[in-house]
Amino acid sequence: MPYEVWNWRFFGLMWLTGNRPVQDWFDLLPEDAKNEARDTFSYLEHLPIAAWKKPKFDPLKGEEVTEVRFETKSHVYRIYGYYGPSELGRQAYTLLYGHDKKLGNDAHGKREGTKGKRAIEAGQARVHKFEFYRAPTPPDWDEPA
Repeated sequence: MPYEVWNWRFFGLMWLTGNRPVQDWFDLLPEDAKNEARDTFSYLEHLPIAAWKKPKFDPLKGEEVTEVRFETKSHVYRIYGYYGPSELGRQAYTLLYGHDKKLGNDAHGKREGTKGKRAIEAGQARVHKFEFYRAPTPPDWDEPA
């Protein structure tokens, strides 16, 4: 049996208005948190699904979404996501909702992630290629002359 190469592609939730909530959240993280997130997703990028395990990943039994975790010295972060959407192939994972971990059972985060997944499936939202390295977006105003 040939060895299967895994090259996960990561996407983010994008509402039809163009709002990219996880990308915007990620872009505002402190640099040490961004680096931990990049390291975590780089680690997962070439692993088969069966190797996505705790502590970096939790399939969240009974939930429609999964959880990717990373931490810095002062914070623990969670990003809820799912494998899909299916039209992008089997090595696509979409980031739906991200925030600081504050609770053991984060019902709000799971709900928000599930809401995003369902919106994508219903055509009420799309996905965009997630950018782990990008320059901050400049403000939308004209500089004075």
